[in-house]
Amino acid sequence: MECGKLEGVCRCQSEVLTTERIYLVDLKAVKNSSGVKAYNQEPEYEALILENQNHTVIELVAFDENAFEIRRGKYEKQCECALYPYGLDEVSWLLFVEMKYTYNESNIQRDDWHKKAVEQIRSTVNFLRSKGAIAEDEKLNAIISFPKISSFSSWLADYVRLELKSDGVNARCTNKATIVDDKVLILA
Repeated sequence: MECGKLEGVCRCQSEVLTTERIYLVDLKAVKNSSGVKAYNQEPEYEALILENQNHTVIELVAFDENAFEIRRGKYEKQCECALYPYGLDEVSWLLFVEMKYTYNESNIQRDDWHKKAVEQIRSTVNFLRSKGAIAEDEKLNAIISFPKISSFSSWLADYVRLELKSDGVNARCTNKATIVDDKVLILA
């Protein structure tokens, strides 16, 4: 799935990243701006961190607000972005990311943020599959990140992992992942 492959399917912006460490921040959540921004140095905001020690060339596709139009004026729920090795092929990994900013886990459960985040990932995957942008059997990964929370309870980690497993998505609730190369991605 490359941004070019999404032309006519959704509105998005793409960027190529090669740094040793990639920090992803949802600017809409932290400063009422728009979209996901990738930093190559630690930003002033809490971030999802992708370790990339081998400098694998990565493409970030940031989905615009209301990127997935179902029909005129009606939009599908969506996650923040997708990342994958540049030149994605059938054995490469593909990662979808949803980020939520809250200071404590009780807010997550009280406000159902975990359920909303899972639904945003699921809707993104289903929409892109329905448009032929990703194959049914494509190797998919997802991270639901709460950058302001340092560790997660087992109920939250289990919920995310189990909810998306039936959709063929290897999902984790984490704020860190390691890109080993274009074939291996480790979700912490």
